[in-house]
Amino acid sequence: MGIIYTDPSLLPLITLVTAGTALVLLVLCVVLLIKTIKLQKRVDNFFGSGDDKHNIEKKLMHCLATVSAVDAKYDSVLDAIAYIERNLEICIQKVGIVRYNPFDNMGGDLCFALALLNKKNEGVVVNGIYGRDSSYTYGKAVSELKSKYPLSEEEKEAIRLAMENGRLA
Repeated sequence: MGIIYTDPSLLPLITLVTAGTALVLLVLCVVLLIKTIKLQKRVDNFFGSGDDKHNIEKKLMHCLATVSAVDAKYDSVLDAIAYIERNLEICIQKVGIVRYNPFDNMGGDLCFALALLNKKNEGVVVNGIYGRDSSYTYGKAVSELKSKYPLSEEEKEAIRLAMENGRLA
């Protein structure tokens, strides 16, 4: 390539345009330098620089450790809930009581029939009979709302009340 020759009278104009272009580029460089410094401050604030109080990596590691601890506790809570649910099957959940007076010569309903049943309708009926000279307490096993021993009307009523109270819970 060769040298381009221009008219010497255009030399001041070319110098002025070149100086103007250089000035515009200098202003752009200063603006970009200011923006870069601001961006660097934001990056340092986000990721951390000299001090560790804003270190995002440490914060993320702390969050991961916390999530792992919560996850472990969550698993143990689920195990405890499963254990409780298994045990609730056999716990007393339905209760019914009937007070009655089987004797004409005694005042008040001192006798009772108490039904205690679990979720599977298994349990016991306790019958307490109190007389003037003696008292007796009987227990009868209950399975599927029946007993292999004969049930009195009061005991049947206690079982019915236990079933009714169990539906309300």
